[in-house]
Amino acid sequence: MIGSENMSLLGWKQLAKWSLEHSCMSPGQRASVTEQWTKKWDEYCQWIVDAYSWVEGWDPDLDPNHTSNQGMH
Repeated sequence: MIGSENMSLLGWKQLAKWSLEHSCMSPGQRASVTEQWTKKWDEYCQWIVDAYSWVEGWDPDLDPNHTSNQGMH
């Protein structure tokens, strides 16, 4: 999957969420872990924005490799 051009950041997020949803954890554990994971995911996405905000001139509408970020958070 790492080498797949079809796998996006949104795809990795969905895989992680499905893994949590279908885990063998109790409902209470799943809720706690999902809450922690969501916080870490949001921190990671913010890190990406902060780390790469220096890139100027990038227009997502003109980038053929860009997919919509809608629903990312």
